[in-house]
Amino acid sequence: MTANADRKRRNRRSGQDGIALLIALLFVVLLTVLVVEFVYETQVEATHTAGHQRSTEAMLTAKSAVAMGLSMLEADLMQQAGVVPGQQQNANSAAQNFGAGYDAYDEFWAAGVPFQERNEAVMQCSIADEFGKLNLNALINVQTGQEQSILIEALRILFESRAIEGDPVDAILDWIDLDESPRPGGVESEYYQSLESPYASKNGPMDSIEELLLIPGITPDAYFGDPLNDQLPLSDLLTVHGDRFGDINLNTSQWELLDALGLSIGQNGFADLIIAEREQQPFVLKEDYTSRGVLPKDPLPMEVPQQVDNETGPDPNAIPVLRTVPATVESKCFRLRGHGIAGSTKVRIDAYVWRDPDGLDGLFRVIDWRVQQ
Repeated sequence: MTANADRKRRNRRSGQDGIALLIALLFVVLLTVLVVEFVYETQVEATHTAGHQRSTEAMLTAKSAVAMGLSMLEADLMQQAGVVPGQQQNANSAAQNFGAGYDAYDEFWAAGVPFQERNEAVMQCSIADEFGKLNLNALINVQTGQEQSILIEALRILFESRAIEGDPVDAILDWIDLDESPRPGGVESEYYQSLESPYASKNGPMDSIEELLLIPGITPDAYFGDPLNDQLPLSDLLTVHGDRFGDINLNTSQWELLDALGLSIGQNGFADLIIAEREQQPFVLKEDYTSRGVLPKDPLPMEVPQQVDNETGPDPNAIPVLRTVPATVESKCFRLRGHGIAGSTKVRIDAYVWRDPDGLDGLFRVIDWRVQQ
């Protein structure tokens, strides 16, 4: 009896010890899970905090890059006006000279802000002259309906040189004109409404150059160009923020645009001539274009005389409208592309600014601000 009782007690104690061990193991496992989860959440939170900090640093650095670009454009304007920092100036004389200079690649703003460290981040800013591009919003004068034939022809030549299928120019003109009557090669809202994701024709000035991607014929490949063959994106040749009359700063235009513009006025070798002349000496005055023999002195007559109305057709006695080549030497709108890099985090800001010494809101007016992260 005693032996059996001892055996039972030992078995019972052994079973209790086993349960206690199992409970202890479960507690250890649970505690391990809690510790691992805590460590994981802490690491995630630390990573998130660090990532947020890097993102903030990159954003602030990109903004600083844009600010430095603005200061360079301001200094350029002051230099044009003859204002020397730290010296007393004749205020009236300086004010009269504001905006009287030229803008070209030989000025220090054209180099932009080089890569440089700011705290634990890196910043850089490039500056592009929007007046050195063809302004699509100037193809048609929305008030009078008159078309800029030289610019339109230059745009056609530009697209043809890139082997863009079809003729997107009529579609672009239909996009920015005020009516719903499609041109022979264009489309209006009826076409856009038939798409899988329908939208209406703009029937007004473009707000951004990316609107080209909404127009038939302008594919992503056509828009972004081919960097392997040194083909620039259309955003480097075309703009919606240029001179409202369509004047182009030939001091800063790309060769491809200059070539198309030259062919539109029947002048072969125009691009090479302009670039050779401006490398020797930038065009300081608009008169330099004619005095140095790169533009014709007399206005060019239109090929087709003005039309009286749709019923009678062109009036044979109408005097042809004279066209002047849309050219300028100065710029008022610039694209500042500021980069901020903090670790692996990158922020890019594209700021389109209007520089106007007589502006009511100050020297600069931001007309578009885009952030890419």
